[in-house]
Amino acid sequence: MWTGDGRPDQLTLKYAKGVDVFVTEMQADLGSLSEARMGIPQLIGNTTIDSAHTVPYAVGYLLNQLKPRLGMVTHLEYDTGTAPEMIAGIRTHYDGWFEFGLDVTVVNVTKDAIWVRDAVLPEAANPARPDPALLLSPEDLQKLKSPDGQAEPPELAFPDPEYYRDAIQEQAIRDLEVDPALYYPPDVYREQTPNFPKNFRMKLG
Repeated sequence: MWTGDGRPDQLTLKYAKGVDVFVTEMQADLGSLSEARMGIPQLIGNTTIDSAHTVPYAVGYLLNQLKPRLGMVTHLEYDTGTAPEMIAGIRTHYDGWFEFGLDVTVVNVTKDAIWVRDAVLPEAANPARPDPALLLSPEDLQKLKSPDGQAEPPELAFPDPEYYRDAIQEQAIRDLEVDPALYYPPDVYREQTPNFPKNFRMKLG
């Protein structure tokens, strides 16, 4: 079952209870790690997650409420470095059968058994850090050089969002969302940022 914009909601809890296989999307809630590894500010990752995705804690909360025969996630950034953290988030609430649904994963379901087969896939990889040479014109790169010839860290100005989530989504949909305080452990809870800010700038160096 797909849960609309990804965030857990009351209708999912009502209509998906006891299904054979429950599938939802998921994104790792590891903004600080992504910032350290790839140079992408936490704000970008957190806004993307909070506006349209499901964190592992929320997945575990959903699965624990629904009690499916098999819980599965798809549409996620999977690698061996973050998979254990995602599983740990799910296990905060849920101790049943869980599987990652990677590309072309096959799930067979009968009344007596369920089994999962993984396709042969290439090795996973992480995105590279932003390269100023690919994002800026040669003229703009030249302007960044200081008088002593050393390049200043380039800064990228993001376009302002045309709409905030609240302007394009009905309030009734947001009213169905489960309170994040119910699935985030208190020691890792953070304020939600479903709307990307205006005037956001990011240093590329």
